Amino acid sequence: MDAIPAHAAKNLYLGQPENVDKQVIRVLSNLLMITAAAYCHHTSKPFTLPRKDYSYVQNFMLMTGLVDEITGEPNPRYVDVIKRLWTTVADHEMMCSTAALLQTASALPDIISFLISTISTTYDPLHGGAIEIAYKSIEEIGSVDLALRWGQ
Repeated sequence: MDAIPAHAAKNLYLGQPENVDKQVIRVLSNLLMITAAAYCHHTSKPFTLPRKDYSYVQNFMLMTGLVDEITGEPNPRYVDVIKRLWTTVADHEMMCSTAALLQTASALPDIISFLISTISTTYDPLHGGAIEIAYKSIEEIGSVDLALRWGQ
């Protein structure tokens, strides 16, 4: 509760980038673990604790069991693909979720509050849901060979 400005009755973040950084890291790491645990529960996979020497993406893959069967480690190729995908999605101009984040954060709430408004904008077919529509279209195509035939 001491990280919530309204509860503390004072500004905790404006002009205090070290507090912002600390809370962003704390919230994103917890969100990653909660998401991985929910995925494992949903898919009946065992949850694996994160490792300090792994990146954010590597830990997500490790915790969700998306690892090479022989090495037990996340496949570096898949880690790279996920990083590229996230960069592509994040770099897609000023998306609705980015605008929501900036608007909510401008009121100086706690980190979780503005992340909730950001995440809430992803439940639609025009912004956050658009990538799911793209995935389904790619799945319908099926392969590069079929895509090339479609283009002819």
